[in-house]
Amino acid sequence: MRQYRPGIILFIIFFITGLVCYKDYGISFDEPEQRRIGTVSYDYVFHGDDSLQRYYNRSYGVGFELPLIALEKKLHLVNSREQYLMRHLVTHIFFLISMFFGYLLVYRLYKSQFLACLAFILLVLMPRIYAHSYFNTKDIPLLCVVVITMAIGQLAFEKNKAKYYLLLGVICGYGTSIRVMELLFAYIFCAFLLIDLVTALVRKGKSLAVLKNLGVFIAGFALTLYTAWPFLWHDPLNKLMYAYDRFSKNEIIGAYFKGAKFIPGQMPREYLPFWMATTIPAIWLFAGAAGCILVVVLFFKKPLLYLTNTRERNFILFFGAFAVPFFSLIWFRFNIYDDWRHMFFIYPPLAMLAIFALSKIPKGRPQQLARMLFVAQSASVLFFMIRNHPFQQVYFNELISHKDEYLRKNFEFDYWGSSVKQGYDYILAHDNRPVITVAYSHEPLFNNYLMLTEEQKKRIRLVENSDDYDYHITNFRDHPEDFSFPEIVYNVKVLNSSVVRVYKLK
Repeated sequence: MRQYRPGIILFIIFFITGLVCYKDYGISFDEPEQRRIGTVSYDYVFHGDDSLQRYYNRSYGVGFELPLIALEKKLHLVNSREQYLMRHLVTHIFFLISMFFGYLLVYRLYKSQFLACLAFILLVLMPRIYAHSYFNTKDIPLLCVVVITMAIGQLAFEKNKAKYYLLLGVICGYGTSIRVMELLFAYIFCAFLLIDLVTALVRKGKSLAVLKNLGVFIAGFALTLYTAWPFLWHDPLNKLMYAYDRFSKNEIIGAYFKGAKFIPGQMPREYLPFWMATTIPAIWLFAGAAGCILVVVLFFKKPLLYLTNTRERNFILFFGAFAVPFFSLIWFRFNIYDDWRHMFFIYPPLAMLAIFALSKIPKGRPQQLARMLFVAQSASVLFFMIRNHPFQQVYFNELISHKDEYLRKNFEFDYWGSSVKQGYDYILAHDNRPVITVAYSHEPLFNNYLMLTEEQKKRIRLVENSDDYDYHITNFRDHPEDFSFPEIVYNVKVLNSSVVRVYKLK
């Protein structure tokens, strides 16, 4: 246990931080609908309500949402504030536990506490992902399962026993029940096992053992996927294909990019590279790119070493888990929106490649200098996150301009509107009137109303289709320009751009 002590200490530090901070985050744009997705499946499973079959978002995986609703019912949470605070806390704890698997993975690969701690930091102190780890129950759980999948995959490769491949299949099946993109890992692991089978046949090895590993992996995957996703309980194969097809055909809904709005079906190929290049801390970004190049070069030098069941196979897994989705999206121009949150799951493999690149730097001064750069970047990111709490989701790195209001006017900033909570907090703290009217100008106004206490809800009245109200709160989505209201009473800036603003009218 001594070798894991630094990781446990880091986990405890961030766990306590989460307990202190989780109430600071507002409700994101999609959270009520995500809860609805889980509720519909819960009613189908436990009450026989077949409305799931007709529900518009029936194809969304509920591997994480369904347990959240079950926990909500178990705890008898009927107040909306309590429900969403529970969701935020549970999601963040799952995130931290999963990132600890990243520590275990790196330690098992390199036997280095420093590299393992650094991996944990790269995974947790990614500003946008950290904020999303509270209020994003669709993209963050998949990212979490990806880290666990890579860690269990390393264990299965090393032990090469059926029980570990069964566990790996269970993890892959559960991940797919959250988002169908986890299928990628199932394909990769099947490919590795087929390579092992061919190798065993050529070398007259234990081919039956490999077939057993493949069989239990597939069985664990299929059974877990079917069990965790009620949508598949009738006609599973066709419904799985339907879910994948729908995921790949997202429509773009007015995402800002370089000052222009998208039109559905016109995703620029540079969209994903741009967002990743400007929102991942620069040193980690460059190290991840170096890791990608290094894996390719070393693979072509010794392909069998990287394809057969050796330690190096893990690095091919990291590369494939990052490169296949990254280049597929660019080539086929699949639609994503809201920066690159749909693709957050490729960040952990990129972080593992960054650690791989660092491990290959010669020992001595070059290694010391590289480690100092990583530590300096980590300190810089931590300073940003503390200074701008709880708005880490609008982080941009130094590769893009931070001049006054540039980011807000040209790119999606707080597109999910969780910062509206702070607007409500300001109004309630500074206005003593028993009833306060707020313009219901966009969805986050209602969503974050759900985060208020019952007493606070009695004081706030949302007014729609009227010019007669006391306050206007904006997070600038779909309206990055300033409003013409005369009095600004509250304005939060991050990186010199306004995240949330409150106008007082009377």
